[in-house]
Amino acid sequence: MQVSPKVFGIIMSSAVGLSMSFFLSFFMLVVGVGFVEGFLLLWLRSFVTAFVVSVPVALVAIPMTEKVVLRMFKVSE
Repeated sequence: MQVSPKVFGIIMSSAVGLSMSFFLSFFMLVVGVGFVEGFLLLWLRSFVTAFVVSVPVALVAIPMTEKVVLRMFKVSE
């Protein structure tokens, strides 16, 4: 499927936000409270909150980070 660079950036940021939120919310909850009663509901609430925050952050952070890294390093072909 062909998409514009702008749409690709949104898709990529959403995918990064989704995967990071999924794993980090799980492990941070395990470390913070352990496997307590109602863990699944706590984790789902934590995941949704993290996802809502992480996607906008990723939309800003990924392009900015890419620009900084590309200024510091030359990519060989």
